Amino acid sequence: MKNKGFTLIELLVAILIITILASVSFFGYGQRQKAIALQKEANILVSKIEEVKETAISGKYFHNDLPAGGYGIYFNISSPNSYIVFADCDGDRLYDTTGAPCFDPIHSTNHPEFIERISFEEGVYIKTLSAPVSITFKPPSPDVSIKTSSGLLDELTVKLSISGSSKEKKIHFNSAGLVYVE
Repeated sequence: MKNKGFTLIELLVAILIITILASVSFFGYGQRQKAIALQKEANILVSKIEEVKETAISGKYFHNDLPAGGYGIYFNISSPNSYIVFADCDGDRLYDTTGAPCFDPIHSTNHPEFIERISFEEGVYIKTLSAPVSITFKPPSPDVSIKTSSGLLDELTVKLSISGSSKEKKIHFNSAGLVYVE
């Protein structure tokens, strides 16, 4: 009568093969997670820009008044882990950190242009940006403006990257209002 079963060598070879397959599949797990986080944050940024554009087109009031310059997104290289959504109350097409405040005509009070700061997921940051830039959308069309302190731009590319990886995502903006991820 023959014994039916595995020999010790067959069992060790099977365990070795399973171990190799498991280590290969887990090897790239961290890099895949980083790539997913980067793609997600790029998509969220584009979505937020579209939301700001819709807010401007809809003529939404900010503290009981329409902002003269519409609504916008502000990027600052000194704060690469976040960006700011703002109401351009003075119509200069720039985010004013200390400039003219927004006036609430009903309550006769002033408010800063700031609406909200949006932070990227841990490790995601703006990689290339030469100067602070404001992208504004003024109703009704909307009229799109990409502006730095030195002047207007026809287009802008913001590169997002993630710590510990060479991967990056490029978000393209142009003065016609087109926004997309490359």
